[in-house]
Amino acid sequence: MCRPVTAIVFIDFLQMPGVKQDGRMHVRGTRVYLSHAAAQKLVGALAGTVEKVYSDGAMEQYRTDGPGEQEPSTKVSRVKKDRTV
Repeated sequence: MCRPVTAIVFIDFLQMPGVKQDGRMHVRGTRVYLSHAAAQKLVGALAGTVEKVYSDGAMEQYRTDGPGEQEPSTKVSRVKKDRTV
């Protein structure tokens, strides 16, 4: 009897910058495991948040087109606004 395979997604959160110990860089991190359905919900929530922050003008740089279609910008301007999160 075969069991259905459940897709597992994981996200690594890394604490940057790392710490140099014994000549090697060490980075602390936390891995979060999600089901495929939970990962899809997270993607939807993050996409909505990114669009809102971009439309409010609070993001430094955001590309709506695919990678490689636009030259990277080295000029960064920041707009500071108070907003409810």
